[in-house]
Amino acid sequence: DATFKIVRRQPVVVPSQVGSGIADDELAAQVTTAIGNEPPNRTVTVSMGTRDPKLTTEQAQQLGITQKISSFTQQFVYAPYRVQNIGEAARRIDGTLLMPGETFSMNDTIKERTVANGYTVGFVIGGGGVFAEDLGGGVSAATTTMWTAAFFAGMERTFTQAHSIYISRYQAGLEATVAWGSFDMKFTNDTPNAVFITTKMTNTSMNATFWGTPTYDEVKAEF
Repeated sequence: DATFKIVRRQPVVVPSQVGSGIADDELAAQVTTAIGNEPPNRTVTVSMGTRDPKLTTEQAQQLGITQKISSFTQQFVYAPYRVQNIGEAARRIDGTLLMPGETFSMNDTIKERTVANGYTVGFVIGGGGVFAEDLGGGVSAATTTMWTAAFFAGMERTFTQAHSIYISRYQAGLEATVAWGSFDMKFTNDTPNAVFITTKMTNTSMNATFWGTPTYDEVKAEF
């Protein structure tokens, strides 16, 4: 598919390509015929064919991704588990293309916080505001980074959940957290153009930048 990259602080289109591969429907149909068989009758034959991009170069050029519309950097205190967990979330977010009318889900994007998905044990805020150790500790910093950047990009709040206790490094009213299986952080691109999201990490900060076409001259937060 076509995508975007940032060159000299400007988004440019990375052209799409026609590729070759196996059609999903054909593969599924063939596997279904053999999946219940006993060995050695579990082999199927599928054909290679042309796979067209779902997003072409021409379509990408019409999405209105022309300039930076917001950027936010969240600082955090260094800890190895934070660098790993926030960094894993940032890696999964980086390069997200959100089409007009599409809703971003933090949980769907960064996936369940498991060892297999690249997360480690760290401190989380448990029931009653008590700190506990669990997989994915620290991803709330990534969640807050994303929601704050989305707010200043003019995205529409779909659902945000604040922490159960006050954390001084976050801006009141612009913080957000997530819990797998309990609640999510979601915002909707209610603008007529797509947005492209990039992230950057250091050992003590995460940045999220939204690229597209500004809908508002200026976005301010009142506290």
